[in-house]
Amino acid sequence: MRLCLWCAVFILAMHWAPLAFGANEPSKSEQNEETGLVPRLPEVEEFRLIHADSMTLTRQKGKPQVFDGAVDIIMVDKQNNETRIRAERITIYYEQDLKKIQKVQAEGRVKVHRLGTEATTDLAVYRGDRNIIELLKDPHVKDSRGELAANKITIFMDSDEVVAEGNVRGIVYPEAIEKAKTE
Repeated sequence: MRLCLWCAVFILAMHWAPLAFGANEPSKSEQNEETGLVPRLPEVEEFRLIHADSMTLTRQKGKPQVFDGAVDIIMVDKQNNETRIRAERITIYYEQDLKKIQKVQAEGRVKVHRLGTEATTDLAVYRGDRNIIELLKDPHVKDSRGELAANKITIFMDSDEVVAEGNVRGIVYPEAIEKAKTE
């Protein structure tokens, strides 16, 4: 019974998701993008997984899509790198005309995993136009080279560079430095 219910929910979500996310015939701007006449934003290519306890989908222009309760999304970029974001609430803002992600805002016990880097914060914002993730409330980043905390941490997804600002505190693992010297 539960399996049938989950299947029905999945089929219903797949049926309504294209309508909610604005899928239809290619617009003039999309055709121009494909021919290179309009610059493409460095966007996330797709969401491979979206899970939440509840979601609000709308077709109204300018209204965000809201996912609440144990939200788990995996975004995949053009290089096929996955970025997993878990939070209590995730709100996705779209540029309706270009059908692109403008901003993804994650709130409440946020965890971000990307290419071996783990980050935690209470508020994270992905900015599609700059292809960055900003960690804004009590951010902490950890990877094989060490740990970092600051008032604000920015992850540049194109270069995988991490920039910390304000009251920066960190721990560097000596073995990671030695390993980097030998490579």
